[in-house]
Formats: sequence, structure tokens, C-alpha cells
Amino acid sequence: MRDIYLIPGRYFLSLEEAFGWMAILDPSRTPSRALPLLSDDGGGLLIIDWATGAIIDYWHDDPEPSVSHRSLLAFVETVNAWYADGAFDVGSDGGFEWDADRVWSIGREMNPGCDYWRPHTG
Repeated sequence: MRDIYLIPGRYFLSLEEAFGWMAILDPSRTPSRALPLLSDDGGGLLIIDWATGAIIDYWHDDPEPSVSHRSLLAFVETVNAWYADGAFDVGSDGGFEWDADRVWSIGREMNPGCDYWRPHTG
């Protein structure tokens, strides 16, 4: 499934891969009822918390993973808006390209109150 990308840099996990990740995720930073959905193949995951429905952006060494979308529906609506706005495009090499400013602007607008979209400082 590593060639089915929904958004640039994130591909759908097979159930086998998702369950493999579940076995090694840090339980102190991951909801107990969580299932990894998408991976960047470098330790970054989008996880659904089945207790709340929230989508969590998880990075293997981030001390506090953050909510990026309040629900699976909000995630799908945000992805749809990114495509509708042209925030993603196919590059000359056939791979995904993205406009980070547009992605972040739409993400913040459509997911108010989600920590992931707050401006990063540092």
C-alpha cells in the first residue's frame, strides 16, 4: 500500500503495518484506542483516536503529539479543500508537490482549536 498516497508524503498503511505500529507506539503519548492510518515512512503517523474520533499527528520523537483534526470527517473535508484549492499538484517527476502556505492556511481555517495548526515557533 506504500504507493497509495492521499496527501504528499503520507501513504495508507495496511492493517498489518498499522497493527505493527500499534505494538511499538509509546503508550504514554498515544491514546489507548488508537489506530495508525497514514505514515510518512520516517516515524510520522496520522492516528485516529477511536474514543474521541480525533486525528492525531504523531511523530516518533515528539513529546506531545497534537490533534490536527477533530474527526475523521473534518480530516476528509480538509483534504478535499486542499485539492479543491490547488494546494497539491503533480510535479514534473510525477510526484506530489504542495504549497505549504496554502496547506497551513486551509488547515488552520478548517480546524479551529486544533493544536497542530497553531503557528510553530522556535
